[in-house]
Amino acid sequence: MAAISNIMIITIPSEAKKRIEKIYNEMDSKEKLCLHECSKCCIDNIEMTYIEFAYLIKGISEEELRDLFSEDRKNRCIFLKDGRCIAYERRPWICRNFRRFPETGNCGSERVHEGEITDNFLSEMDITGLNNEIAPKKFRNMKKTMNSWYSILIKNNKC
Repeated sequence: MAAISNIMIITIPSEAKKRIEKIYNEMDSKEKLCLHECSKCCIDNIEMTYIEFAYLIKGISEEELRDLFSEDRKNRCIFLKDGRCIAYERRPWICRNFRRFPETGNCGSERVHEGEITDNFLSEMDITGLNNEIAPKKFRNMKKTMNSWYSILIKNNKC
């Protein structure tokens, strides 16, 4: 079957792909990356932008997507297989926002606390800006869950 990202409403131009990869690479401080065996934050229904969903599913066949979304994951992310993320290199901003703190080894989320602006918050703003440039108008300034984006994909492609 053809890759669904080629036949659906969600497309990602090569320049946008380069920009999202640059944003993601700047977030990925090697000392703070989550450990591959950690999956505490890999829950179902995380929200992401249109452009992040397009990037996440790029190159995945229609059949593979159907399989991923049809399995009962018991509130776990569809990309979590055997305790590891199978889309780790393409994971969205929110997944990259969860970090391991080198001083303690614990994981958590670097969020904006009491007015503090972190690099991750600036990255989220960059992703939102890119989304608002690339996404169709009806999908700008919004985030949806993976399941919601997948439902839109199916509805618009009548797969």
